[in-house]
Amino acid sequence: MRLIFFFLFLSSFLQSQTITANPNPFSSRVNICFTLTANDTVTLIIYNVSGQMVATNYSNTPLPAGVYCDTIHFDNQPDGVYFASLQTKQNGPKTIKLIKSLGTDISHLTDDADLLLFPSPVADYLYFKNLRERVFKLSVMTITGKVFLIQSFDEKEGHLDLSHIAAGIYYLFIETPDQRSIKKIVKMN
Repeated sequence: MRLIFFFLFLSSFLQSQTITANPNPFSSRVNICFTLTANDTVTLIIYNVSGQMVATNYSNTPLPAGVYCDTIHFDNQPDGVYFASLQTKQNGPKTIKLIKSLGTDISHLTDDADLLLFPSPVADYLYFKNLRERVFKLSVMTITGKVFLIQSFDEKEGHLDLSHIAAGIYYLFIETPDQRSIKKIVKMN
């Protein structure tokens, strides 16, 4: 009985296709990779959140079994959430979420990198290293400009607690005695 279950599980696993996106979040282009375990007919479509088709790399295209990777360019698309949908005749659709954000790299505040912020995307805490040990203020605001968190720091290292906010794209307003800047941050759950 166990042997039959194992073979059914293995057969089901071998017939499935996979789809991945790297990097994700991305700024201007993303690599979409998918695996076919058998010859199949493939359609790969990228949609925006409104359901409008943004790109099509394959449209009812017969392909042999294998691994396929394509770079999708989003240079003319706004920041936001997109969906990559892989449709095959044998296995049906698989869809993954893509996040485009020009500001996904918030590794420094100024050219001399005197305030380091990490990671991005952020899950619960946005950490900082204050290399010049000066006072600075961080404000988090929605994409509509509503400020909902303001905190000042004078420590060399610390963090900003973002665990209570929903996943999405936010702006981080950074103010030091001699500079102001705005960075985009991606909040993940």
